[in-house]
Amino acid sequence: MKRLIGLTSVLILLLFSSSHALTGLGIGVRAGMIQNYDNPGLDAFPASLSLEKMPVLGAHFKIGTLPLIDFELSAEYAWKKKEVVVSIGTDSLKGDFTVSDFSLNATAKYHLSVPVFKPYLGAGAGFHRLVYKLDVEGLGEQIVLPDNESRLGLHAVAGVALKAALLPVEVFIEGRYTHIKTRQEELDTSSTNYSSIMGGITLNF
Repeated sequence: MKRLIGLTSVLILLLFSSSHALTGLGIGVRAGMIQNYDNPGLDAFPASLSLEKMPVLGAHFKIGTLPLIDFELSAEYAWKKKEVVVSIGTDSLKGDFTVSDFSLNATAKYHLSVPVFKPYLGAGAGFHRLVYKLDVEGLGEQIVLPDNESRLGLHAVAGVALKAALLPVEVFIEGRYTHIKTRQEELDTSSTNYSSIMGGITLNF
């Protein structure tokens, strides 16, 4: 984790110290799937509640600086809705449980110098807003469990970009690992971790 933080800091410093080397801008959209979503705060929910896979959508803004380094800002929204059964006394009521993760992310990407196909590695940080909702029929109210959280997360990425010939369009596919410190109590620390596969398209200016 210390190495990830160090790499992110170095890449961001390179970006700002090389503002004169701006090589281009781009905007785009992305979509993918979160895999192996592990949030210890949800362990108390029914065993039938499976949130291992969650769809994610987003948009990004790319800043090209050095010949091999891009800086990317992105906004992403991941969510999952599942039907659950909640026991209230002797009654069993059906409800919908929803978890969502809205994040604002900054990522520095180091591209290998290869024509057309551009493999890359990167690291960054994000601000995550995690919201948990449980809507139960018959209660007439919304229960929120566990507490909603706003947390800082760190991530590492690896992927490949393909630039279309004679067109200002670039497509990419990447894998990402995300670590979010979601709970920190005096005698209990835990985190939310997941991997994701993402693909998207960027229009370069």
